[in-house]
Amino acid sequence: MNRRSRSGVRSAARRSGARSEVWRAAARAALALGVVWIVAAPLARAEDKGAPPDTASMNAMMRQMPQMMEQMQASMPEAKLRKLQYQAGGEWKTFELAPAELKTGMGVGTMAKAMIGLGRPKSWFVVDGEKSDLVLSDAKPHFRFAGIKKDAMSIQLALFEVADGKRHAPIDTAKQVDFFKHGIDLEVTKAGDDVWDLAPKKPLEPGQYGLANSPAGSVADFAIGEGK
Repeated sequence: MNRRSRSGVRSAARRSGARSEVWRAAARAALALGVVWIVAAPLARAEDKGAPPDTASMNAMMRQMPQMMEQMQASMPEAKLRKLQYQAGGEWKTFELAPAELKTGMGVGTMAKAMIGLGRPKSWFVVDGEKSDLVLSDAKPHFRFAGIKKDAMSIQLALFEVADGKRHAPIDTAKQVDFFKHGIDLEVTKAGDDVWDLAPKKPLEPGQYGLANSPAGSVADFAIGEGK
């Protein structure tokens, strides 16, 4: 590999560690720009036609901006995941989401193959700490989600491997659905109006697990049969 290629690999490696934060920042910026566009577009069209600006309409739209921002934020994957609950002791409790980092393997060999179209760099969902603070005793834990069926179906479950003081799960960044490479099948059943119960189809082995609805963002982490 020539000097220019090696330099490109090193630059990609430096960028990979911050990719997850960049995606989050980009999503927040997109929300703000979307709201600004909704407000500004009618005014721009009026100006193009030579009409005077409708200040009353503009003021009305500005007053609606906080509500519009709230609605947009509620539609983001992480906001939806915050509606996920787990059952413990006969009660439903809300997950405390753990931040997850997207890591991509940028070794020389991996990048060389990607450059000639022989695959993509490997990526992992990475969570700090070797063990989750939440330990569930039931090998077939039950979860509950409030929202539409499509959002409930987007939630994925995976076993996380422990290495170097962190938990890792390989993912396919090209997929928005079934993004966990070794995902575990979940059974989704209707529990009420826009309420869905989720449970693994088979009992889970002891280990570290995580639920997510996007290949970048937070994860609802828990452990089966392992202490803190």
